[in-house]
Amino acid sequence: GGRRARGRPAPADSDLTIRRMLVRARLDRISILKVDVEGAEYGMLDDLFLDYSPETGLPFDQLLIEFHLFDRPLPDLLQRIERLEAYGYRLFESELNPSNPSCCAELAFVHMSAHAHTFRGWDLINHASHDRT
Repeated sequence: GGRRARGRPAPADSDLTIRRMLVRARLDRISILKVDVEGAEYGMLDDLFLDYSPETGLPFDQLLIEFHLFDRPLPDLLQRIERLEAYGYRLFESELNPSNPSCCAELAFVHMSAHAHTFRGWDLINHASHDRT
């Protein structure tokens, strides 16, 4: 970010991408990426698709993303969903904004290979709960 000027937020770092954030944090992969960037989600996904190929894959198991619908044609959203599917993600939950359904949709994706390690936590919980009885 940059300097703050009299109560204004610092200007956005236009060169900041998910890849650069992961490099700065010294992370190769994260479990869940939650995205709520007030209309910039289309460009953020386009950056991800440029930074990572379907062969290398995206650096997260789950993607929870709010899409703004009011200023974009539906084919723009459908194209991003199809690209995510090409990277191995499947939509598992969707919800329109209850107070303004034409504004936003929350979509949740999980990578097809994530099941084995993402949901291993349930095995640990089951094991711990059986130990108590």
